[in-house]
Amino acid sequence: MSFTVSAANTYFDAANHVLGHLWEPYSVTQKTAAIATAERMLSRWLRTDITAVLENSLSYQYPDRAVFEQALFEVVNSTLPDGDLAGPKYIDIEMEAEGGLYIEATRWLPNVDLPPQVVRG
Repeated sequence: MSFTVSAANTYFDAANHVLGHLWEPYSVTQKTAAIATAERMLSRWLRTDITAVLENSLSYQYPDRAVFEQALFEVVNSTLPDGDLAGPKYIDIEMEAEGGLYIEATRWLPNVDLPPQVVRG
């Protein structure tokens, strides 16, 4: 499965997604980078390639939605549409994260049995 900017633009179309206005102003380069980052982050969290886990799963899953939601979180939390660093100041809604992953993205992931992780802090 390939996660493309074109597919993400369709997913975040204003008629389809209430937060589409946050995705729309970013450049193709920024969107591409956000999608690639999201795919790596979700694969790391799953401890294997996200497409391999989900394509081999018998459950009803949406890997593209997980990647696109995480990409939205990444692009909104990293840059303004003009490329200036912004951080969360640009966000006009509350976007919750858990362990670095956007909560909405994790809702589209499979229920996989992961070994416990040691967290130091």
